[in-house]
Amino acid sequence: FFSLGVDCAILPKIDNHEGLTVRKIGSLNFVYYASQSYLAQYGMPKSIEDIKNHRVMSFYLNHQGYVGNVDWHLKGENGEELLKPTMTINNALTTISAASEGYGMVMLPRGLNLLSALDFTEVLPDKISRTFDYFYAVRNDEPETPLLQEFYQCLMESEQEKNASSLQAKGR
Repeated sequence: FFSLGVDCAILPKIDNHEGLTVRKIGSLNFVYYASQSYLAQYGMPKSIEDIKNHRVMSFYLNHQGYVGNVDWHLKGENGEELLKPTMTINNALTTISAASEGYGMVMLPRGLNLLSALDFTEVLPDKISRTFDYFYAVRNDEPETPLLQEFYQCLMESEQEKNASSLQAKGR
């Protein structure tokens, strides 16, 4: 990224920290979501085993991303295939659109404002979930400009607001 003249990057994983200042911004917790229309037609899964009887969408089947297989929710602990997706879509917005139309359940980060606007419901959030950290990175060989410092501060304030809202929603 930085060889292309990029001033900063926001990434889920940074393997080589050499020459970079890397700061953790926060974490995203991914869970299954389904639309109300999907749940009305197919019902709410009651267990992990019950997910096998539901329509599950994937992003990239067997694709290794920055944080490993992006369709980890289709695999068991030992990497064995547990679920076959009913639909594979390699575009996040299209996946969300298909899920909102009731085509199946989708794995998305918890707390996206878009999800409540689409009337999505979490499915088995305490049984099937995974948390990924994400980071802000800048080059060490360039001074961090006031604009980049302000951008980082906005990211951190947004993360703090998200965390505060999450705690309020949980009644803490």
